[in-house]
Amino acid sequence: MKQQHLTQTGILKKLLFAESLRYTELKPSQDIENNTFDFHLDQLINQGFITKKDSSYSLTNSGKEFAGLIDTDKTVFTKQAKVSVLLFATKQINNKKHYLLYTRLKQPFYGTQGLISGKVGWGEKITETAERELFEESGLKGKAEIAIMRHYLVKNKDTKELLEDKLMFFCVFREPTGEIVESAEGKYEWVEENNLENYVTNPVDELWKENLSRLDKFNGTQAIEEYEQFTDKF
Repeated sequence: MKQQHLTQTGILKKLLFAESLRYTELKPSQDIENNTFDFHLDQLINQGFITKKDSSYSLTNSGKEFAGLIDTDKTVFTKQAKVSVLLFATKQINNKKHYLLYTRLKQPFYGTQGLISGKVGWGEKITETAERELFEESGLKGKAEIAIMRHYLVKNKDTKELLEDKLMFFCVFREPTGEIVESAEGKYEWVEENNLENYVTNPVDELWKENLSRLDKFNGTQAIEEYEQFTDKF
């Protein structure tokens, strides 16, 4: 998230607790010079967060959504967990089961092997995101089913520092169609079931084998989980 100026954060915080405010009511501090205050007020208007009607100011719908991220006790913006999908796809090739895996070619976790992941788009359903990401990253098409929602707290293995906070929706694809295409995100491959151990030499997640096994057995019963992941690969 873009760092918001303290004065702008104070303006948004005031409007969170009012239908509308006049100019003099809106100033977070009367010590702020008018020209400085005007600059920051104009910035919020130009960003579409505040609108002016007659002599009063109020939050726009975008402003309400954005200002809702403010920790009103500390007047700072709170960090939010990332929301993403993890894609599990299988296919029969020459009468043998294959799994869609990739070697990641971007940070973090550069060079690790695992399942395709992607961020949930604004206004997208989870399954829509999964199907879009599958096609954009690998060139394959399929119908997604949500199997697991897991809350990951990713921490440094040595220091225990929190590195990532993310909600991941594990989505299952059976027999997706199309041919794999090249991508800058990573190297995608169909890996035969008996060759999984040879392919996954640097797993992104220590639960990778358990994840594959559980998703392989998915029968429509969804699960919600919490998990702390300790890593030195971030």
